[in-house]
Amino acid sequence: MALLVCRACKKAFISTQHEEKACPDCAPRLHKLYSSVRNFLRDNERKVYTPQDVCRIMNISPDDMSAMVSMGLLDTVPGSRSQDASTKQLVSSYMSPKIRDARKRTL
Repeated sequence: MALLVCRACKKAFISTQHEEKACPDCAPRLHKLYSSVRNFLRDNERKVYTPQDVCRIMNISPDDMSAMVSMGLLDTVPGSRSQDASTKQLVSSYMSPKIRDARKRTL
């Protein structure tokens, strides 16, 4: 057993699996939210969004977005404007490596 801190709500929780990154209260909500974000990114595949853009458009908490990225559900790739974290582009883990690599080359 391990005492961990939830990436979403920042509360401590006891885990039997060390790879858990969200507490039992937040994990189901984050996975459901991930499905919505994944569908949004898939439906708007030709557009490029930063995590901040998706938070604003979908009315998602920045903490929830950060938790989904740290859990590996979503990923970011460097943007074309700079290498600074605020311009990283959001990609969903549903993308195949081929699509992800192509997007990285074009940004």
